[in-house]
Amino acid sequence: MKNLKIATFIIAILMLFVQCENESIIDTNNLESTIPNEEILGDKTDLLKSVNESILNKVYQNRDAIEFVYTGELCGLNVTGMYADATAYQSLHHYFFNGNEGDIISIYVPRTTIGFDSAFTLYFGTVDTELIYVTSSDDVIADAFGGCFSDPYIGDFTLPYSGTYTLVIHEAAHCGYPMGYEIITTGINCNDADFDGCQNDEDPYPHSIMTETIIIDGIDTGVENIFENCGTMSDEIQDIINQINDQYTGDNYYTLHKKLSSEVSKLTYYWVKERKITRVERSKISTAIWKSNIPYSIGS
Repeated sequence: MKNLKIATFIIAILMLFVQCENESIIDTNNLESTIPNEEILGDKTDLLKSVNESILNKVYQNRDAIEFVYTGELCGLNVTGMYADATAYQSLHHYFFNGNEGDIISIYVPRTTIGFDSAFTLYFGTVDTELIYVTSSDDVIADAFGGCFSDPYIGDFTLPYSGTYTLVIHEAAHCGYPMGYEIITTGINCNDADFDGCQNDEDPYPHSIMTETIIIDGIDTGVENIFENCGTMSDEIQDIINQINDQYTGDNYYTLHKKLSSEVSKLTYYWVKERKITRVERSKISTAIWKSNIPYSIGS
């Protein structure tokens, strides 16, 4: 009887051990069971803020610790990417695009794998120069997998500066690998060299003169450099200057200088007529033309 009790006790211990061992096995076919939910992690505002501060204040100051290579350029087409494992994630994915102050854009980064709690941070500048924090996004749109939190999105966002922007794709809360994502944008196009909203192949001035005022041969007229029809007033004046310079032989300076004054005078006459400038402003432009050293001397 004693031996029977001992045997029963041993069997009970073994059954308990097997049960505990089975409960410790992760079901790889049900990845959701390993992903923390919002009730567990709670509000991630502080967490995302910490990530952004880490990227800007720590990671980018220690430039030897991370590979600063742009993953690609955003040109209005959808882009896909993936962090395969923890090692790959040490080199953050950076994308760049050019934008103009006042441009209205949207950025949406849905995950393409269940384990990625995607988030992004937008900076003005490049990884080779100075980065200025602009905005970031985390949980906005429910993901398609019903996985770890929601996906980031910003819509109808107005760009504050003109120049190059850097978009960093990162995670907000670690949920598992691989971490796949897609970048879907609107309002971003890389086929606009001068950021004036006109496509290069349709822009008569793909590299517009975008100064605030009309400046002629270093002389600031103080007249507003109005932009319209994919070009500026300075672009139109420069067209005339280029034609004059092309005709310069070295001994016809005064003839061409008078011709320049005449051609610009015709142009500004129509600007006054169309009420783009005043008669006083027209006079300022004419004065600057007359004082300029155009056509340019040989070797200038």
